Amino acid sequence: MKHSAIVSSVALCLIAGTAWAEGGLLSAGPLFTNGNQIVDASGHPQRLACVGWNGGNSVRPRLSGLNQVSYQTTLSDMVRLGFNCTRVLTSARGVLDNSNGYLDTLDKVIDYAGSIGLRVIVDIHNDEGGHGTRDNWGTAPVNGLWYDKGGASDGTDGGGNTGTIGDADFQLAWVNMATRWKDKPAILAYDLINEPHSGLTTWGGYDGTADSNTDIRAMYIRVGNAIHAIDPKPLIIAEGVQNYRARAYEGDLRGVTRWPVTLKQPRKVVYSPHVYPAEVSAVPADYGPSWVERMNSLWGYLVKENIAPVFIGECGDWLARPDAQAWAAAFVSYVNGEASGGSGVHRGPAGDLVELVELGPQRERGKSPRLRSADGLVRRLAQAPAGGRSQPAILPPVRSWAQSARRRPKPLTLGRPSGYCYRFDLMMSTRVVGAACTEHSGGAGALLDNGI
Repeated sequence: MKHSAIVSSVALCLIAGTAWAEGGLLSAGPLFTNGNQIVDASGHPQRLACVGWNGGNSVRPRLSGLNQVSYQTTLSDMVRLGFNCTRVLTSARGVLDNSNGYLDTLDKVIDYAGSIGLRVIVDIHNDEGGHGTRDNWGTAPVNGLWYDKGGASDGTDGGGNTGTIGDADFQLAWVNMATRWKDKPAILAYDLINEPHSGLTTWGGYDGTADSNTDIRAMYIRVGNAIHAIDPKPLIIAEGVQNYRARAYEGDLRGVTRWPVTLKQPRKVVYSPHVYPAEVSAVPADYGPSWVERMNSLWGYLVKENIAPVFIGECGDWLARPDAQAWAAAFVSYVNGEASGGSGVHRGPAGDLVELVELGPQRERGKSPRLRSADGLVRRLAQAPAGGRSQPAILPPVRSWAQSARRRPKPLTLGRPSGYCYRFDLMMSTRVVGAACTEHSGGAGALLDNGI
């Protein structure tokens, strides 16, 4: 999306489905889709509670925070706090060149994650890696396509960088990763391209010519099949095309009805929008009935009509301003099926209490960041009486913060963070939804805890 500069490095959030499985690690082995559910081989619905780990989308890729905290501590803290998967970023050129030895780092992360039962989602965030402000630090492909050389491209990535990734190169990057990690039990899913957007990119058959060089649906099918020819286990995540002219800021998945992504390997496709407030992206600051209907039309119908699982791959905000607070309240209500008289994605069991919980700006408290256990929070919310207020217990600061900071945290600012050990961004499935953007070190405290 058109991310605001002050939050360009803040992202990620959740997964939606309709049934809910008690928390904990995911089932071992490959997962599948069943209607709007993600299930294990025995058909048991899986609740994904994931953590977004940024840094790999840069031209000099490096998982954020590894200069201050080990990957073992970071991953172990994810599990300790009740999370069960993490999403890591790459660029196509970074994969092909193994820039900065980044794939070697991911090898270690994936191996260690597998040893503690944590699952990993990998995405390609852009083609050339983020360089600076012109390409918005690699938050998305500026030209909107999955490639930047040949075809419909102008030979650049749209952000001032010469294009080096053709369609075949893009597929090769995914083939390389699938080959490299085909025997790794931690691998859960591949998110093929982050935030494609219109201008060039189309969804073939729906708003463009099928099998053309702008047809992202054809790319999802072609690359998904190429991955599965090597490793049939991972889920394939297909993001909707963001189209601001059509008010599809979050990603347009309306074409899935007649033109779904159909792979040779069945029950493996998960669709994905990204949902942000106006403070983060250039979307209308209106979160009332028209927003609900827009969400229903763009992607919510996939869940409501039991068509496919929906992975809300990014969302969140600091909740420091009224706009963001209004968005969060509407968003949480919507994904729990409570918006506008129950016209949201789905409705949870009677008696559920799901509410927004904000830690508040740390600049007023001068306290170090705090995280809550995902499962502990879920249990407290589930046990809360209907209409009451839940006060989930807050865990002490994460171990790695205490070990690495060794100094009093600086006051929180809303500007670009000067550095952090790592950021937890909550991704949760089914009736409980969260957006936990918790910055560590270098000046940022806990900005937003679980948006539940």
